Amino acid sequence: GDSGGAVLIEQGGVWKLAGVNDFVGSSGGPNPPQWGSIFGAVRMSDYRTWVETFMPREVVPTTLTPIRGNLQMGSLQSLHFSDNNRLVYRPGITLSTSQSPVEFEIRATSPTLNTSQLAFAYEGHATGTSVFTKIELYNQTTGVYETVSNGASTTGDSVIETVITSNPNRFINSKTGEVRARISAKANAPVLLFPWSHRVDRAVWNIKMS
Repeated sequence: GDSGGAVLIEQGGVWKLAGVNDFVGSSGGPNPPQWGSIFGAVRMSDYRTWVETFMPREVVPTTLTPIRGNLQMGSLQSLHFSDNNRLVYRPGITLSTSQSPVEFEIRATSPTLNTSQLAFAYEGHATGTSVFTKIELYNQTTGVYETVSNGASTTGDSVIETVITSNPNRFINSKTGEVRARISAKANAPVLLFPWSHRVDRAVWNIKMS
């Protein structure tokens, strides 16, 4: 009944897929061993190259550069997993109405210089729906950020995933593989709870290996 299920191994506090079960059973019983004490599985590392032609590889940010805002809690590592360990900013000082009072940049390195699909996944929320969250990706060809998402924040964590299949390589540095994203938040109307805060639980790229 459990064939086809996952075999997981913990590495550095992260559970990773190691295999897919061919069969699951028990030897002896009823107390212990229990069901699952014997199993046979396909080793996923043997098929990694094939799998990655279908499933994008997750790329977590390796640098975090604050631009504006007052950091309340969290760090770069807060962006790696959906675990409620959030990067939290409150509004900072702006010099013009065009600037966002919360803004930061993240960078990473793509595992490939040539891809047919690049996606960026954001998970987070703000303490008011009049706070808009903008996500931009850096065009390595033009040297300019492109807005890929800009809309009202939710007051509970929500996921925004932008998938790019039309010339996704413009977001990958052709020599170093560097990728950049910029996330900002700005109130477009009065916020009942002030100071409001912008809370990001996860921000990663997903890049296909072909």
